[in-house]
Amino acid sequence: MSDQVDAQARIGRLASGIAALNQDDRDVLLLTAWAGLDSNEVAQALDIPVGTVRSRLHRVRRQLRTHEAREFGPTNRSGEKTGSTHD
Repeated sequence: MSDQVDAQARIGRLASGIAALNQDDRDVLLLTAWAGLDSNEVAQALDIPVGTVRSRLHRVRRQLRTHEAREFGPTNRSGEKTGSTHD
């Protein structure tokens, strides 16, 4: 049961972080993650340079990690809590 609660909380945090992205960054993320397009395909679909796609993906990942840490404490790349504020 605890794993389900953790998963639901994590989904909520992710949705909140995605909602906070600007539209251009969100488009790149969704085309990559949900549509399964690679950087070249996203660039073609959005009529932007492939380097722009890559920089937006980098920015999105950084923003989502920052959002997670700011709102809910630091996590590692797997989304697991790191460190402890209470011993």
